[in-house]
Order: sequence, then structure tokens, then C-alpha cells
Amino acid sequence: MLIKSGEKTLKLPDLFIIGAAKCGTTSFYYWLNQSPRFFFPNKLKEPLFFSQPGKHVKSLEEYARLYEKASKEQILVDASVIYFHHPATIDNIRHAYGKAFQELKFIVVLRDPLKRTLSEYFMGLREGWEKRSLEEIVKCFETGHPEPYISHSFFWKQLVRWLEKVSYQHIKIVIFEKLLDKRLVVLKDLELFLGVSLQELVKFEIPKLNIGGTFRNKICEKIYHLLYNRKLINLSKKVFPETLLYMFDSLARKMLLDTNHSEIFADENSLKALRKILTEDATILGKQLGILDELLKYWQFTFSQE
Repeated sequence: MLIKSGEKTLKLPDLFIIGAAKCGTTSFYYWLNQSPRFFFPNKLKEPLFFSQPGKHVKSLEEYARLYEKASKEQILVDASVIYFHHPATIDNIRHAYGKAFQELKFIVVLRDPLKRTLSEYFMGLREGWEKRSLEEIVKCFETGHPEPYISHSFFWKQLVRWLEKVSYQHIKIVIFEKLLDKRLVVLKDLELFLGVSLQELVKFEIPKLNIGGTFRNKICEKIYHLLYNRKLINLSKKVFPETLLYMFDSLARKMLLDTNHSEIFADENSLKALRKILTEDATILGKQLGILDELLKYWQFTFSQE
């Protein structure tokens, strides 16, 4: 999309994948990237410009340069999934696009909210920035302290902020579990939403990327932190192609992490408390969007009565 900014005409994204974090967005991004229809910035999946300007990109002109190699036929995409969780993002995008804001389209990928919460929590434990037990986090939330692990899973409360300023016809909700189960049905929905044929994606399965989990043992923990230190990651992104990095990441996680049902490491009382906290928002989301039956089918971990 071409946007006038002062004396300049800038090439900016037509489509935003705005969230949600820890909802399978990396797998969704990689799947879409198999199609030449889409243009993603090379080696920068999440520019973060409209939520954290200056972190990766310092100006709108620099942001536009990420897309300068895109052809006229391509859909330009920003897949900064933190946007969904940052209220200021909406107005930042509106300010940059002006009247053209109403032409933009947004995709939100959602998954079982309780599994999303646990995925982010276990990532915190894995990376070393979280030391508290799940029980402590639940108690902190119940006493009024903001806990992003939980609040980021209130999908409806966050979506409402976008619906206040974006037409629902310009927002596509993708339930990640449905994408895994009925990929071709979701693909057809995406074609209708975007107004393009994406039949080239029929042959591609949804990859399992950025999988969470717990360390298999202490040795695996040490190896993980050696491989996943920030300096090495940044250097690798400059040297190796993205496809190779995702292949290595997938292999390393399978070897070092127990990725199967990490929720079993959460105590049952905390799980019950989280279900009670998250079920109301998930139910409202389902009713408001007319997809409650679908959510009851695919989000059984949250809606479980156990």
C-alpha cells in the first residue's frame, strides 16, 4: 500500500498479523510465507514499529525500507504479534496511515487460552526470567496485580479495543486448533477474506515451530542456554537463511525439551483457578463472534470441568 508521508510516498504493509503471542503465530507465519503472494521483511518477522518504535526500526521511512523490494502484486505483511497486546498500537497505525487505515486488514491467531497462558509461563521459566510458581502467579492476579501470562489470554477484552476502531469485516480470527484440524477450510476462509487465490498453500502442512515445553534434564537446560543466548541468535540471523534456522530450532527443541503436555507440570489447583478466571472471557468471545460451539470443541482444556 502506498502512503503519502510529507513529501514522500512510502510503501507500507497491507496486512497485519497482530497476535496473539504464544498462539501458533510462528507456525502460521511460516506457512503463509511459502506463498509468493505474501511479502514479509527479510530476517525480521516482527518489526514492532507500531508498538515499540525504536527497538528495531527508528522511523517510518526506515520501516518502509523493509518493504521496498516487494512487487506490486504482493501483499505486504507485518507479523508483529505483540501488537494485539499493546493498546497504543492501533492509534500509532492510524496516525501513520491516515484515511488509508480503513483499507487495512488484520489477522488474529488464537488458541486455547489456558494453554497459551501455560506456554508463556513455561517460556519464562525456561528463559530464567520467571522464578515464581504458577500458584503464586494466580494468587497475585487474584489480589489485583497485573499478570501478563493471564491478561494476555483475555482475548475478548483485547479484541474489543480493535473492534472499536476497525470494522469486523477487516479482522479475521483464526483458531489455531482449527487450522491444524481443517487447514483447507481455514485456507478457503483466508482466500475470501483477502480476495486472492492461495491454492499454492494446499500442498503445505502447518509446521510445528517455536514449540514450548520443559527441560528433559539439567544437561539439556545447560545446552539450551548455550545455544539460545541472545548474541548467538542475533549472529545466526545475519548468517543463516531463515528456513535453516527454523529447521535447527525445531530439531534442538525436540532434543532438549519435553514438549508433550507440559501442562502436567502445573498443579491441579492452579489449573482449576485459571479455568475459572479464563472461561468467562472465552465464553463471551465465542458468543459475540458466533463461534462458541467451535471454541467448546477446540478449547477443551480451558472449558474442561475437571
